[in-house]
Amino acid sequence: MVAAGDWLLYGQPIGWALGLYGGLVAALLLLTQKNILQSRSSKVTAFIAASLLSRLIYSPDLLTAVMYILAVITLLILSKRQRLIDAKLWSYDVGSFSSRLFTQWFLDKSRIQKLSKARGIKLNNIARYAVLPLLMATTFIYLFTRANPILASALKKVDLTFIGSPGRWIFWALTGLAVWALLRPRFKLSTEKRSIQFTQKIDLDLWLNKNAIIFSLVIFNVLFFIQNAMDVAFLWTGAALPAGMTYAKYVHAGAYPLIFTTIIAAIYVLITFGDGSAKYQSPAARVGVYLWIAQNIFLVVSAMSRTVNYIEFYSLTQLRTAGLIWMGLIAAGIFLMVLRIYLRKSNTWLLNANTLLLFTTLYICCFVNFNRMIADFNVAHAREITEGSAGTYLDLQYMWELGPEAIPALARYQSKMATPQPVLSELQANLRADLAENWRAWTWRKQQLLEEIDSSDAVPIAEAIPPSVDPSR
Repeated sequence: MVAAGDWLLYGQPIGWALGLYGGLVAALLLLTQKNILQSRSSKVTAFIAASLLSRLIYSPDLLTAVMYILAVITLLILSKRQRLIDAKLWSYDVGSFSSRLFTQWFLDKSRIQKLSKARGIKLNNIARYAVLPLLMATTFIYLFTRANPILASALKKVDLTFIGSPGRWIFWALTGLAVWALLRPRFKLSTEKRSIQFTQKIDLDLWLNKNAIIFSLVIFNVLFFIQNAMDVAFLWTGAALPAGMTYAKYVHAGAYPLIFTTIIAAIYVLITFGDGSAKYQSPAARVGVYLWIAQNIFLVVSAMSRTVNYIEFYSLTQLRTAGLIWMGLIAAGIFLMVLRIYLRKSNTWLLNANTLLLFTTLYICCFVNFNRMIADFNVAHAREITEGSAGTYLDLQYMWELGPEAIPALARYQSKMATPQPVLSELQANLRADLAENWRAWTWRKQQLLEEIDSSDAVPIAEAIPPSVDPSR
C-alpha cells in the first residue's frame, strides 16, 4: 500500500488515481476485516462509501475525500457495533480511532517483541544477519553493472532520487502508519458512561432563574426586532439609506455577523431550555423563546437575502455559495430547535438530527459541480450587464481560479459579445492546457469537458499562451 501510494499519489497532480487508491483501501478492508459488513447499518454505510468512491474517480475534491475517510472510519466502528444511534458516541469513536491512527504500529511493535521473546525469536538478530547478505549482493550488483552494459543501461532508468528525499520518507511513514491502523483497528469504543464525563451539567442557579429568563428574552426580542425592522425597511421596501452609506456596503457588512449572532442565540436557548433546565422555564418564557427563535429565523433569511443581493451587485464565488449553504443549515437547525422544545425532546435528539442534516447536506454537495455552476451564473450575470456593449465586465481573474470548468461559460460569453476580446480566447486556451496532464490526473469529468470543448470548437487548437491574468495574484 505504501508503494502504491508513492506511485499513484506522491508528487503527482490529483486525479482519478486518488479514487483508485481509495478503492485499494476499501478492497483491503473487505479482505482483512471479516465483520465489516455484519449489520444493516454497515451495509448502508458501505453503499455511501462506494458512491463517494465513484465520485473520487469521476472528479476528486477535498470534501469528497474527507467524507470518504469518515465513511471508512464509520465502517470500522460498525464492525464493532451493530448500529449507531448517537452522534455523540460516534464522534467519540471517530476520535478514539483517530488517536491511534499513527500510534497503532508502536503499540503493536511492543507486542511483537514480547511474542518474539516468548517464541525464542530475536528480531535484532534477524536484522544483524541480513547485513552481510545485503552488503555482498549490493557489491555483486555493482560489479555486474560494470561488466554488463545492458544491465547498467536498465538500472540507469530506475529513479533512485527518492533515497535522498525527506518529504518522500515522511509520506511513506505516514501512509504506512495509517494503513497499519486500518488493518488493525484496535481502538476502544465509547460508552454512555464515558461520554457523560464530557457533558457534565453546569450549575447556573447563580445567574439564572425564571424571572431572569423572562427579562432577558424581553430585551433580546426588542433588540432583534429593531435589527429586523431596519432590514425590512432597507432590504425589502427600498427605503433611503443615510448619507454616505451605499446599498452594496449595507448589504455586505451584515451577512456573517448576523449569523454569528444567531449561533450565540442558539447556544443560549440550548442552555436555558436544555436537559435539566425545567426549573428556569415558565409559560411566559416559552412564549418569549418561540418569538425570539422566529426572529432568529427571520434574521438568517435576512442574512441570506443580503448575500444574494451582494451577489447581484458583484458575482458568485465559492465562499459566497458556501455561506448560503451554511446559512440554510443554521436556519434548519433553529427550526429543529423549535421542534425539540415543542416536542420536549432531549439535547441528544437535537444533536443527532443536526448531525444527520449536516452530513446529508455535505454528501449531496460532494456530487455538485460548483465551479461549473458558479462560472455559468457569473457569465449569465455579466451578459445582462454587457448587453450590446464591447466591454468585458466579467471577473477574469476569478474565472481563471475556477479552472477548466469555466471554459464553456467563457465561450458562450465571448460568442455573444459585439466585438471579439482576445483576452477571452487567451484565457480559454490556457485553461484548456490545464487539462493536458499525466494519466494519474485524468478524470471522467475532465474527459467529458474535453469532448464538450472540442465538439463546440470553444477553444482554438493552439499552444497555451502565458496568461495575461496572473493566476498567483
